[in-house]
Amino acid sequence: MTPELIDSLQKRFGSADFSRYQVVRAQKYDFVRLLGTGTSSVSFFSNPIGASDPSATTVQKTLEQTNLVKNASFGQEYFALT
Repeated sequence: MTPELIDSLQKRFGSADFSRYQVVRAQKYDFVRLLGTGTSSVSFFSNPIGASDPSATTVQKTLEQTNLVKNASFGQEYFALT
């Protein structure tokens, strides 16, 4: 990209001002049902709200079960997990 193009894009859409970022604490949670015998592993944070629950294919995950909004992703939020 040329400097003129970058300058034009920054004027039109803006650019990140990292001095204005702040820490916002939020909990992420996910509930996974355990299947019967023969289950050797489960996957947390892989299905968002509204997706089919892998252990009960006719049931969709609700906000009570997870607050994940994007499949296998925490979205556009950048944070540190502790």
